[in-house]
Amino acid sequence: MKPLFIFCHGWGFDQQFFEPLIKEYFPTVGCYSLDLGYFGNEKIDLPTDQPFIGVGHSLGFIKLVSLKVKFTALIGIQAFINFLGFDPQLQKKRKLALKTMLNCFQRNPIDTLSSFHKRCGLDYTLSKSFNTTKLMQDLALLATTHPLPPIPLLIIGAKNDTIVPPALIYDNFSNFTKYAKVIVHHKGHHCLGLYEGHFIHQQVINFLYGIGQSIHTT
Repeated sequence: MKPLFIFCHGWGFDQQFFEPLIKEYFPTVGCYSLDLGYFGNEKIDLPTDQPFIGVGHSLGFIKLVSLKVKFTALIGIQAFINFLGFDPQLQKKRKLALKTMLNCFQRNPIDTLSSFHKRCGLDYTLSKSFNTTKLMQDLALLATTHPLPPIPLLIIGAKNDTIVPPALIYDNFSNFTKYAKVIVHHKGHHCLGLYEGHFIHQQVINFLYGIGQSIHTT
């Protein structure tokens, strides 16, 4: 049975985040996108009982990890299991940044979300209404640590990502060398899934081939 790709966007986005990547590079592969409900209805139920390969962006990766399902493999695009980091110095710096983000979002969620999108490398005016409660709850979730299943992992980062920098990725996944393959691209900001579709596609294909999961994507 062919695996079904489960895509999950990160904080501040919706299921449309992965649509360009899926349409252009995975048109013939079974794909299903979750929606965390920040800008509309939540959609987190999985459609069928079959093998799954999870693809999560940022917070979406730990959302996938927390699901009560067994994945064949997990692919994290600018992902983490501990947003604050394990290294004490890194953690101190990121705790302050997260606290500032929480305070700013409480005072002015529209400007904070717009500023976040710009830091991700996006330049547009926020026009959608959003669920402030859900966004705030998941910001608080960033202060927690999440266990990883012992399955093949592909973690992809970007050198110019200021939200999940390479230092955090290496901090989080350096102890999982038996399972995790870490690749850092030279650009893409915090939106590799939007801007670097060809690169993501090639890395996913190479990774799956390496673990014996050959798929046809075109």
